[in-house]
Amino acid sequence: MQRDLRDNRVGSRVLVDPATSIQWVVVEIRDRVYDRRDSRSLVFLSDGVMRRVRTYPQDWFDLADAELLTLSRSH
Repeated sequence: MQRDLRDNRVGSRVLVDPATSIQWVVVEIRDRVYDRRDSRSLVFLSDGVMRRVRTYPQDWFDLADAELLTLSRSH
């Protein structure tokens, strides 16, 4: 079965954790392909690590890097 992944990715940004120098790509996705609730998630990606946050502020893109890093660790 071929899945239509267009429009799955909503937005993204890159940040660097100053404590570890690890670069994170933060991507907002719609989960309708994988989750029948059709919810959105923030996914934090780095080398070998993925964090998924389902509850986050709508203005996440405007948060400071430190706030996003704290959000990624809290869930």
